[in-house]
Amino acid sequence: MLSIEESKLRWLCVAVLLVAVGAVAQSFPDDAFQRGLVALRDGHLKIALSELTTAEQQFPADARIRNFRGVTLAGLGRSDEAAQEYHEAVRLDSRMMDA
Repeated sequence: MLSIEESKLRWLCVAVLLVAVGAVAQSFPDDAFQRGLVALRDGHLKIALSELTTAEQQFPADARIRNFRGVTLAGLGRSDEAAQEYHEAVRLDSRMMDA
């Protein structure tokens, strides 16, 4: 069970993530990545995963896509797959280590 402080920290992280998702989504008009980010922001995780998978196929070297696929997979409870996506994001762009 999470303590009150851990719970507050978790919600703060979720809020920051949602703001970041909104900002990134606006910079990629009308493509699969943008649609995936909007679906993620709105809590439609299965749709987000589908769109982000399409985006990954279009741009396999984009670490941001892999990172957000990891976020989505984690939200779906698919931790092992999420970890693989995070590792691939860091392999593609070491700056993702700080994300």
